[in-house]
Amino acid sequence: MDAWQRRPTALPEMNTQYCWPSRPASAIAGPRNLRRWELKILPHEKPEEFQDDARVRDVLADFVDIDAIELWRSAVYRFHALVAAQWNRNRIFLLGDCAHQMPPFLGQGMCAGIRDAANLIWKLLLVEKSGVSRTVLSTYQDERKTHVQNVVAQAKELGLVIGELDVEAANKRDARLRAERTSGEPTRHRLIPPLTRGLIDRDHRAEPTRAAGSLFPQPRVATADGRIALLDDLLPPAFLVISSTMDAQAALGGRETAILRRLAAVRVVLRAEPDENNALDHDMITLTAKDALFAHWLVEIEATAAVVRPDRYVYGVASTASDLARLIRNLEGALFGERCS
Repeated sequence: MDAWQRRPTALPEMNTQYCWPSRPASAIAGPRNLRRWELKILPHEKPEEFQDDARVRDVLADFVDIDAIELWRSAVYRFHALVAAQWNRNRIFLLGDCAHQMPPFLGQGMCAGIRDAANLIWKLLLVEKSGVSRTVLSTYQDERKTHVQNVVAQAKELGLVIGELDVEAANKRDARLRAERTSGEPTRHRLIPPLTRGLIDRDHRAEPTRAAGSLFPQPRVATADGRIALLDDLLPPAFLVISSTMDAQAALGGRETAILRRLAAVRVVLRAEPDENNALDHDMITLTAKDALFAHWLVEIEATAAVVRPDRYVYGVASTASDLARLIRNLEGALFGERCS
């Protein structure tokens, strides 16, 4: 049910799941004064009952002052949890709702589709413009299907938690959730799992190396003209070689530089403090961090530099300048070789 809020009234300040056995529901804050509620139709009810706006307003009254809203539209639907077995064939690729149908409980349907597009587009561009092996396109399904299966499973699990109709079972669930909350143990679902397959750096056992496949952090940075922005707002969706010092990239020679230029990669030094005395190579962008996010991340993973993919997943990290050179050569082999797996 979508409705316009026409006057001030008591509503949750954030998206809320009501785990009420009497009527499981979700309340969602939309843009401006748009509000949405999703309510479970109970076993003794019939879907056609809710074609009547009076019936809709009747059940909605348990969640909001109905005189404060104007009902815009409502619909009855049955959700699906589906993932396509095959995501591409020859030059045809499936993404978004063509590749998966997401349960509604985490709001991940469109998010998953956006991630699909973010994963595929840069690979298509590299194949068409940079001569990258077409085998890189096979990593699209390898990377995205595993991720979507994980999120679909979590959404289904959360739906079972929210949608419990048995009062005794719901009381036990509530006691368990309260105990988990007071124990201090983290209970939040990890919605964005790391990549474990596809185009990431691997060790001799074919296992992802340290931090490979994880999401790169998003620090705030200062520009030369004094602006403060998120890193992604300043850099193009390209491969990044990023470090906190120039020395971390000092071992990159002609071969590595040529690889990066062929990929239209961007080299970045993100310093903790401005340093006007340290001259930078003309191929380098220098920025100053306005928070400690990047610095703390490097310490946590025991690295000095990272190679980051255009979709901001980490290809791999390096602890020394020579490690970074090796990492870039490995990337060349993965992109321009015969296999990307």
